[in-house]
Amino acid sequence: MTDHDLLLDLQRRVEALETLAASSESQASFTSNTVNFALNPSAFVSKYAQGKTGKEKFTWLVALFAKGDETFDVPVKEIEKLWNRMTAKSLLGMKFNYKYSNEAKIKGWVDSPKTGFYCLAAGWHEVYNNNQEGQ
Repeated sequence: MTDHDLLLDLQRRVEALETLAASSESQASFTSNTVNFALNPSAFVSKYAQGKTGKEKFTWLVALFAKGDETFDVPVKEIEKLWNRMTAKSLLGMKFNYKYSNEAKIKGWVDSPKTGFYCLAAGWHEVYNNNQEGQ
């Protein structure tokens, strides 16, 4: 490789890292500035999860329990308990089903670091973007 080729390669790598850093910064500002985690659970679900798919609703409930913190592990039993208290059409509109957690995991919105627990994955902000497109 010539010096010129090395310089071009280095420049491409720096640009890729800058893009990655900008993406990480936008995700961090997204969670703290755009989602109101201070809402009570019914208001939160009404604002963010109503009318969404099961996997999106599951992700929103993980986000609610974790308050947007991707390092916080949420017991799936707590999600199921809250979900089943909100089956009215004006809230979640259906009973909890474990397939929603699997579908959210496949989409990269949540992860399961250990059996019975879920946390937000780096891609969970896509669910918020889906909310914005639907409004």
